[in-house]
Amino acid sequence: DLQLKLLPQALKDVGYQTHAVGKWHLGFCSWDYTPTMRGFDTFYGYYTGSEDYNTHHRSHVFESCNTSNVDHCSDLDDAPGGKKEWLDLRNNKTPDRSQDGVYSTYMFASYIEDLLRTRNPEDPMFLYVPFQSVHAPLMVPEKYTEPFVHIKNSYRRTYLGMVSAMDEAVGRVVEALKITGHYDNSVIIFTTD
Repeated sequence: DLQLKLLPQALKDVGYQTHAVGKWHLGFCSWDYTPTMRGFDTFYGYYTGSEDYNTHHRSHVFESCNTSNVDHCSDLDDAPGGKKEWLDLRNNKTPDRSQDGVYSTYMFASYIEDLLRTRNPEDPMFLYVPFQSVHAPLMVPEKYTEPFVHIKNSYRRTYLGMVSAMDEAVGRVVEALKITGHYDNSVIIFTTD
């Protein structure tokens, strides 16, 4: 409901800079539901679920598609098999085509490191980071599954590798908070859905 105030909107009201990096799952049927209209100064991430971790495309079979409004929420292209595929990676409202081949967990951690280097740690900030991991599809660079070769189930190995990659990214974010002077005045809440 657009009449309900979200946490970033309330924090902006009292002087916080607000940034969202990662998954946005609170609507994109019109611009009014997207992060930069719901209280975030910046947004770097994706709107839907189950996007490819490396290409950042989302595939879906549409039985019917009203494309008159699609330009604001996705870049639909015809794909084989009756599917529509689109790039589901945004820098604010603009599709970001520059990250093809970059694993999303690395990409989001790098974005946060850059963001923290460009701001004054004395200015209050709310940083919301819903990583894509560990959401389907199960995908991770092979180096993260190597410690789990003893596990017979390949899905479990991949899942554990994804958790390890996310853990590494969280460590990068915490280290960036320290290096840039943000850490000593931070509250970090780590949770899952």
